[in-house]
Amino acid sequence: MKHSLLFLILVGGLFFSCSNENSSTNSQTIEKIISYIPQQANFQTKIISYYDTENRSTLDSVFDANNNFVRKRQYVYSSQSRTTNTFDNLNVLTKIIIVEYDSTGRLTTVTSYDASGNINFKYAYDYDDVNHTVTKNKVEGSTITPVFFFKVNSTGMIYYQQNILNNNSVTQLNYVGNKPISMFFDNPINLLNFNYYSILKPMNLRISDVQKNNKVLDLGIEHMAFNADYYFSDYADSYFIQYTFDVNDYPLTAHELTPLTGSSMVEDFYYYN
Repeated sequence: MKHSLLFLILVGGLFFSCSNENSSTNSQTIEKIISYIPQQANFQTKIISYYDTENRSTLDSVFDANNNFVRKRQYVYSSQSRTTNTFDNLNVLTKIIIVEYDSTGRLTTVTSYDASGNINFKYAYDYDDVNHTVTKNKVEGSTITPVFFFKVNSTGMIYYQQNILNNNSVTQLNYVGNKPISMFFDNPINLLNFNYYSILKPMNLRISDVQKNNKVLDLGIEHMAFNADYYFSDYADSYFIQYTFDVNDYPLTAHELTPLTGSSMVEDFYYYN
């Protein structure tokens, strides 16, 4: 969803889930998540995130170490768009981000505006359904610059990302079924293995394959692992999540750590309707 430095990259809709099949008869919807950065004890930032009955973000309220209100983000949905309005501590609008989708739910544009309606940045996505590729383009007036190139596998999942603006470096996912199990880099050459908790997320906390692809197109290919149908556990020496769960396998707490140092990044507490 959105909270730690990595969480903000990760998440923006990262719906934690984990369940066996009988969880569908005991489904719960998230009311709110309270996140403390770097942890609840002596936190520097607190974020309270509220959700609707579809487990979509509706409001984030951000507070400083003294519990002073800093800013908020409100989310408004239509059938083919999501608008995020950011307000400062005086409730003055400072930024608007509009994310648009086609009729199948695929990401088409992301546009950021300042309070005066000027465009900060805009990205548009070009789908080639014959060759099963997607190009992410930066749009500046009439200038269109390709920045990332993606390939889609036979099951419809993005598995390949080429950074056109950074020496055409390539990152590639290896899958078992629809679960990414490792990520290969060619610059420098490296392979990271992804690990997951063994239980499946509850059905109402999983997102569709199209939504997973959207996360990748917007945020980067590593987000496929963060949004898999199983709870993400860790990847080598970089990032680790410790969860506690209720009897229906919904998360109660999540603690994000850097494994080598044990340093806390964020601590989350979940509340359900």
